[in-house]
This record gives sequence, C-alpha cells and structure tokens, in this order.
Amino acid sequence: MLLALGAAWLGASCGVVDVGAPPADINACRPSQRYFVETVWPGYLTASYGGKYLGRYFLSFMTWFIVFPWAVTQLWNDRWDRMSFGQVEFRSDLDAEGLKWRWALVYLVPIGALFVAGIIGVGLLGLGGDQIAAGPAAGLGATLLLLLVVFYLAIPLMTLHWFAGFYRKAAEATKLGDLEFRFDATTLQWLRLFLGNVALAVVTLGFGLTYWGYRNWAFMVRHLHIYGTVDVGDLAQSRTRAPVEAEGWADAFDVGAI
Repeated sequence: MLLALGAAWLGASCGVVDVGAPPADINACRPSQRYFVETVWPGYLTASYGGKYLGRYFLSFMTWFIVFPWAVTQLWNDRWDRMSFGQVEFRSDLDAEGLKWRWALVYLVPIGALFVAGIIGVGLLGLGGDQIAAGPAAGLGATLLLLLVVFYLAIPLMTLHWFAGFYRKAAEATKLGDLEFRFDATTLQWLRLFLGNVALAVVTLGFGLTYWGYRNWAFMVRHLHIYGTVDVGDLAQSRTRAPVEAEGWADAFDVGAI
C-alpha cells in the first residue's frame, strides 16, 4: 500500500518542479499514466492537464515568476483531484498561504546580498592607494566574488527552501479517503540529498548517476508518512475507462526502465 502510494506521489509529481522544458515533462507523464490505469489508478487526462501546465508556467514566466506559488499549488490540486486509488478518490485543497514569504526570499535574499555587495564595492573603490593596495581592483574583485556567491548559492538555496516547505504543505493538503499524509523532509535534508547525489557522481566518475533514482526513491519513502484507516473493500479494481492510444507500446519497450 505504501509503495503504491509512493509510486503515485512520485509519478504524479512529474513536471511540478521542472521549469525548463514543459512539453518534455508532459510527454514523460504519458507512460506513467499508462501504468497507473492498467493497475488500480484511473490516472489523469494528460491533454487537458498539459494545457493548464503550459498556461500557468507561461503566466509565471510573463510575471517574472511572481505568481509561481499560485501556479504550482493549482497544478498540484488539478493533478491529484483527477486521481483515485481504486474507487477511493484523492482530494487536495492546497493553497499558497504560508508559501508566499518563502518564495519572496528567493527575490529578497539575492537583492539584499547585491545591495551589500554594492556597498562593499563602492567603499573599496573609494579607498585611496595609500590605504589599500590596488584599491579599485580589489573592490571590483570583491564585488564580482559576492555576485558569484549570490547567483550560485543564495538563489538555489532559497529555491530549495521554498520547495521543502511546498512539499510539506502539499502532503498535509492531500487526502485519500480517510487517509492523511505528512512529509517531514526539511531544507537541510533536501540539501544533503542533492549534495550526496553530486558527490556520488563525482567520486564514481559518473557511474553513480544510475543510483540517483534509488536514493531519491528512498528519500521520499523515508519522509512520507500516512495516517488513518483503510477499508480494503473500497480499494477494488477501478472500472474507469482508460485511454487506448498507442496500446501496449509503453509496456513493450518498458519505458519506465529506460
């Protein structure tokens, strides 16, 4: 039961955090949908969901991602409200309350760091040659160094901080019948996962990339908790009609393994 719900959690989360290539994410969801509907998962309609996905990410892009928290919370609700386990339907009422300030940090922390870097740079540039060796050059170098720190550390860390809070809140807002979910991974634990993946790849000269999926799966299962009671009679095989396009191709080529 836990493994099935974990599979759904990971499969239905495809496209949530990847802002790079929405069309590819939508196509990647098709085999997952196929696997779900062949078991006890009615799945979700990728075509209609794909339009919402593209539209809300386009709106986020046009607003410099200011509305991003609203967009991803609505996409989460759209995705899970279309799914069920057997005859038991999921319910999700996730909103952006409590997440907006985390997303604001993605903007405020870099801006604050840039402001401090500017003050330091101007101060160093204003020093005379008798006070500091190569004062202007040193000031420019310090400013550039702080800029690199901002873009390579502050922004990714604040984004990770936001997603850690997002998944905790999303789990609490999602229900399956009488079952409730909790996800307790903190920002530091997410950071350890990603740094561990990078270290594994570097130490093994790239061979460790094959174990990223196992590490990610174990991380999700360890931190996902389910509370409540299960009525086994309600978890009957779903009779929901499934899409039949490309019948059997995903299974024949074992797309999931690839």
